[in-house]
Amino acid sequence: MSQRDSEELCREQLARHRRGFRYAKLCESIYGWTVRSGSGIDNWAIMARAQRLGGSRDAAVAWGRAWVAEDPERREFDEPMARPTPSRAYNCKRPARSPLLVAYH
Repeated sequence: MSQRDSEELCREQLARHRRGFRYAKLCESIYGWTVRSGSGIDNWAIMARAQRLGGSRDAAVAWGRAWVAEDPERREFDEPMARPTPSRAYNCKRPARSPLLVAYH
């Protein structure tokens, strides 16, 4: 991806965010399953903590689905189909130099 493409992608993501579109993803943490923002614009904020959800994947998925159901036109939840092993679980740590953070923060 070129620098120009990256900048255009960042502008589009920011515009969608301003219109109220939100994206969340299922992540495995050291405490169990959690739901985090899928956007650097939101600083990958934790939306539903594993401790509050009991750490179970099923509870985190249910929370994410209920969150989408509140506003399905502007919300999206990334729920992997398979149960990843710990070595294949999403690494939800923020990248050191995210293009969104560099461009907009």
